[in-house]
Amino acid sequence: MFELQEKGIRLKSAELFLDARRVVPFSFVSHGHSDHLRNHRRILLTPPTASFYRHFYARRKRQAELITMNFGEPLEIGETRIVLLPAGHILGSAMILAEHRGVRFLYTGDFKLAPDLTSEPIQVPEADILLMESTFGHPEYRFHRKRDRLPERIADWVRQTQRKNTVPVVLAYTLGKAQEAVAILQRFDFPLCVQPEIERLSAIYRRHGVRLSPCRAFPEEADLGNDVLVLSPAFYRRNAARMTFPHRTLFLSGWAAGNHTPSWYLWDDALPLSDHADFDELMDFVARVRPKKIFTLHGFPEFADILQRVGFDAAHLPL
Repeated sequence: MFELQEKGIRLKSAELFLDARRVVPFSFVSHGHSDHLRNHRRILLTPPTASFYRHFYARRKRQAELITMNFGEPLEIGETRIVLLPAGHILGSAMILAEHRGVRFLYTGDFKLAPDLTSEPIQVPEADILLMESTFGHPEYRFHRKRDRLPERIADWVRQTQRKNTVPVVLAYTLGKAQEAVAILQRFDFPLCVQPEIERLSAIYRRHGVRLSPCRAFPEEADLGNDVLVLSPAFYRRNAARMTFPHRTLFLSGWAAGNHTPSWYLWDDALPLSDHADFDELMDFVARVRPKKIFTLHGFPEFADILQRVGFDAAHLPL
């Protein structure tokens, strides 16, 4: 039903690529993160992801033709019926369910089962063939069962840092994780100062109905007072030398739960707030989809071996 090409995965019955890695004539884009978004000729995507595309590609001379689909809205491409379902990863993130001649195929893109404050809750269908991400497909990454405690743990860290007359700096990826961090911190009424790009992307969230109050942008010099800074790890690395005021960093990432954290990360403390499914959620997801065949992408190749040991027909795709 699908084939692996140099440019990515192609759904053969619909002549449609799935998160193609290079520019192609027609691709489904599951969400707005830069490792999935490309300036294809035509793109199938949700309205929020279309807004992120327009934001990131506003200055390009050539603009893609955007085909927007709401969740649950069917689209017929030849003999293939396509539906987009929320993936729970970031705002607008979608899985694609394709049915062709009685065979149901599900491509997840990035996803998670745990609910949060800023993305649509996931809807899990049954399918015959499952092509799923497995970023945290290792048993040491189990963190979502404790997710309901994380907001208070983040707030406690901020309070403890402020009691030491030190500025709290929360490090979160610009799109998705940063908006979730802002939503959590605003629930505790902390005054926030954020990286300008985080606020620009938060404005897109507000246009799509997510409740986030505007934040002032972090300038080169400012009287921070009791503000909590929310910056991306990359922005912090570029500007850390100029941040001469006393500060302490908290990195929000699922990688904080294990021993495979990329070596270039720099932080003082870390908490496992993630927009990806953890190991237990990956296993639960497979059980709910009830597939006859599974292909895993990204993360740990041995996750497919784990699935085989519990009785599933599974293989890892080396993309």
